[in-house]
Amino acid sequence: MEPSENAKKYMALGHASLAAHDIDSTAKYWQMAMEEYAPYQSFYFVIANAYLEAGQRDKAYAFYLKSVENDPSHEQAFYELALCDMYNRDWQKAITHFKESLKIDPNQALAHYYLASCYGVLKQHEPAISNLRRAVAVSPDLLNSLCEGDVLYPYRNKIEAGTL
Repeated sequence: MEPSENAKKYMALGHASLAAHDIDSTAKYWQMAMEEYAPYQSFYFVIANAYLEAGQRDKAYAFYLKSVENDPSHEQAFYELALCDMYNRDWQKAITHFKESLKIDPNQALAHYYLASCYGVLKQHEPAISNLRRAVAVSPDLLNSLCEGDVLYPYRNKIEAGTL
């Protein structure tokens, strides 16, 4: 099934609004297009990214939520939700969203790393260590990026030495 002429028109208006950096109009037009043509539902994620780039985290968060409601297998939307949760210092929500993302793709080194960081902030050492190990197993160079001040830094030498 092809999109209706209205759906195409709304998509074009949304693209023009995006080019003009008018994210609110972009969101409005693309939502209208999505109502007309279901396959456009993936644009919730695109709208969220546009809001995030514009520094409007609350609106981005709302559209990432719509994205995962529409497509519960969208691991990147869960990952972006978790990053927003971390920014808001909502560690428990971040943990939940990182876990959802990792259920879909368990080989995301950064998701494991940030999940470990959330657990580290909450002083939950066992899951922090477990997820840091998994992150390093997926991406060994990640360990080199840990620096002083990082909540996971105290684990670095122990992991390198194989004592953790």
